[in-house]
Amino acid sequence: MIYTLRKGYVCFDNSCVEVEIATTQEERVTGLMNRTSLPQDSGMLFIFDKERVQKFWMKNTFIPLDIMWIDSKGMIIHIDKNVMPCGEYCKSFGPELSAKFVLEVNGSYTDNHNINAGDVVRMIL
Repeated sequence: MIYTLRKGYVCFDNSCVEVEIATTQEERVTGLMNRTSLPQDSGMLFIFDKERVQKFWMKNTFIPLDIMWIDSKGMIIHIDKNVMPCGEYCKSFGPELSAKFVLEVNGSYTDNHNINAGDVVRMIL
């Protein structure tokens, strides 16, 4: 099923990405599955009802991603970089820290734009 998700922007010190916003359980489960590309300077923002430990995996995701976990104050608390699509076995990713948001962007985006844990993002939703 193809969803038409609401869009917004997540901005860092020196760049912004246009994001599709996943707010329902079904949208969050589907995420970026079955996509073979992601436009430059775009991504998907997952918004959760509660701030808690959020684990992600790359099942049926065909593009490498940088995944950022963001707390309710907008601070990046953890980044997994260049997470590769999984094969038969899919590993879970994410910190043992509570996050309200998770942002997925193309692999290497955080290195190319000098984005680090501890940075604060601005969301235009």
